[in-house]
Amino acid sequence: MNKYKSVQQYLKDLEKALEGLDPALISDALDDAEEHLELSTKEHASSAACSSDQEALKAAIEEYGLPSEIAEEYYRMESEKTEKKVVAQRWMFSRIFGVFIDSGTYLNLAYVLLLLPLGIIYFAYIAVGALLSVGLALTIIGIPLGILFLLSIFGLSWFHGRMSETCLGIRMPRKRRKFIATGTAWQKMKAILEDWRLYTSACYLILMLPLGLIYFAAFVLLFATAIGLIIYPVAVPLGIELSLGNLPINTTTSTILYPILGFLLLTFSLHLVRAVAYCHGIMTKALLVKR
Repeated sequence: MNKYKSVQQYLKDLEKALEGLDPALISDALDDAEEHLELSTKEHASSAACSSDQEALKAAIEEYGLPSEIAEEYYRMESEKTEKKVVAQRWMFSRIFGVFIDSGTYLNLAYVLLLLPLGIIYFAYIAVGALLSVGLALTIIGIPLGILFLLSIFGLSWFHGRMSETCLGIRMPRKRRKFIATGTAWQKMKAILEDWRLYTSACYLILMLPLGLIYFAAFVLLFATAIGLIIYPVAVPLGIELSLGNLPINTTTSTILYPILGFLLLTFSLHLVRAVAYCHGIMTKALLVKR
């Protein structure tokens, strides 16, 4: 039975019916439903078959499906995806050293190293945009500029989410959520400011600068040390100076031992990259995905 008097009421029931699925999938499902119902309702309202907006909404929902039916289809699709995933049992050696031939490792590495330049861009953009918006708030262009700036934060978070899905393999929203607000410019800005995603997205984008700096410094140091140890037997005869701290050099033992230590350190560093990327992905989903 169609009991819905508004699209928002339908979306609330759909969100409850989808509970337990990935938050990013739920976000996309809600966006799809909202977009379809709004367009379909307008089409039915403009036709002669529906005499009121309520009848038009009813016809749109009957065409799209009830929340329970939509949720059942999403659960079925997710169940099929889970069944297709086959987890292969690997030997301990493969689990440890297979990190070198896993393309995901290098995507993760590129991601954590890119966070520093991206963090600088995000921080500079938000700082300049916020200052301009506040400084021009009482002028004619101040409010429209402020609205565009706030909406751009959602755009940046969507872009970063898509990059995170590509590099980290986490499910992120694939649709850019449209923002609908009616009324005056002040009312539109108020509606944006009441959306908690604005603050979590802005905090996330600002955090990319300090986190990117930490990731970059730590991994550059680890990889530089590992590579220095590995090439030690070749570098010393060629007169290449290596800074290895207080480690003894120019000994037979160091010539044999250092490359082994370097290889082990490189292996550890790549596994650390995967671990950091995994934890960062959890934070990304927590702050950028609507719940």
